[in-house]
Amino acid sequence: MEKSKLVWNGLFSAVVTLATGLVSSTPTKLLGAAWYGWPVTWLRKLVLAPQYNPWIIDWYSIIQDLVIWFIVGWIILYLSNLYKPKPGRVQPAVKSKARQKRRRR
Repeated sequence: MEKSKLVWNGLFSAVVTLATGLVSSTPTKLLGAAWYGWPVTWLRKLVLAPQYNPWIIDWYSIIQDLVIWFIVGWIILYLSNLYKPKPGRVQPAVKSKARQKRRRR
């Protein structure tokens, strides 16, 4: 795989990870904090006691989230390359049944 595709994939994973920081993933019965990030919760905001710093970033979870989205992006790139026609190969024309019948006559 080309280096530029890996760089774009890394950029994709970083953007998606930061965008999921806007998605609330707080469990329904949890009180006192709001959780953000998906599929791994990596950002927490303390609601009940925010005296010092109400935002807590879990760096281990954000790395996990980056790796998950990098793998998702790699799978998308792999599948797009798998079904792309190779350059220089001519795709065979699909002949209709009516055209084949005319040739037989």
